[in-house]
Amino acid sequence: MSKQREEFEAWAADNTFYAVARTGDGYVSTVLQLAWMAWQASRAAALEEAEKECEAERLEGPIATANDLAYENAIGDCLRAIRELKEQS
Repeated sequence: MSKQREEFEAWAADNTFYAVARTGDGYVSTVLQLAWMAWQASRAAALEEAEKECEAERLEGPIATANDLAYENAIGDCLRAIRELKEQS
């Protein structure tokens, strides 16, 4: 089970009165199925937005000093982490 699904199911168990019962890749409850689809869409949109913001930040300034290089490396790490999360989704 993906970490994203585990997080969703933990949230659903704590915040809804629906049983978290699956049928195939979906849920028995139509409400939970729609909530799962919304959860996935919102997460994908948030990761896409984060990636764009990180990329825009990376492109804003020139690399001129050692501090700028460290900043550039940190932004690169940020982009890689976001892209890894997107692949896991």
